[in-house]
Amino acid sequence: MSSLPSITSQLHASTPSLPMPDLGLLPKEQVSQAQVASYVHQERVKRQNMLQKFLDLCQSFEVQYDTCLIESDQTVKAVMELIPVLDIKRLIVGTSKSNLRKWKKGSCKAVQFQQNAPAHCEVKIICDGRQVTAPYQQSVSSSPASDNPVSDKNTDGETRNKKTRGRADCRCIPVKLL
Repeated sequence: MSSLPSITSQLHASTPSLPMPDLGLLPKEQVSQAQVASYVHQERVKRQNMLQKFLDLCQSFEVQYDTCLIESDQTVKAVMELIPVLDIKRLIVGTSKSNLRKWKKGSCKAVQFQQNAPAHCEVKIICDGRQVTAPYQQSVSSSPASDNPVSDKNTDGETRNKKTRGRADCRCIPVKLL
C-alpha cells in the first residue's frame, strides 16, 4: 500500500423532481410538503443502506472518505464540474438493470459520464456490484483549464457552484453518514 492517504469522495446526485407513480417526474413545487418529506426520507434511507457496506470497507482499510450530496437539474454536468474541484481520478457510476438498455444504446447518464469526463478521470460503470464494459468505443473529451467552476461558501458552510458560461446551477451539501 502507498504511504499517502487515500481520500474517497462519495457523491450522490439527485434531481429536484420526484418520481410519482403513474405520473412520472414532478417538480417539488407541484407536490405536498408531506410527499416531499416522505420521498426525501425514503431516498436517504436507501442511500445509507446502499453505501454503508462501502463505507465500512473504507474504514476497514483506513481509507479517508468524504460524502457530498448534489441536487441539480443536470446531474451529469454538476458532477463533471466537481471532478476538477475534488481532483477525482476515478469516477465509479452505478446504474440499474433498467438503464442498461439505454446504456447499450448510448443514451443514459453513465454514457454521458464516460464521454464527458476529463482525460485524467477514469470512469467505471457498475451494475449489481459488477463492472460492465461499454459495447462501443469510449470517446473522452477534456475540458480546457479555464473551464473550472466558480464556487463560494454561504453562511451555512454549503458550497454553491455559480451558474457561469452555461454551467449547471447546483447545491453541494457536505454530509456525514456515520
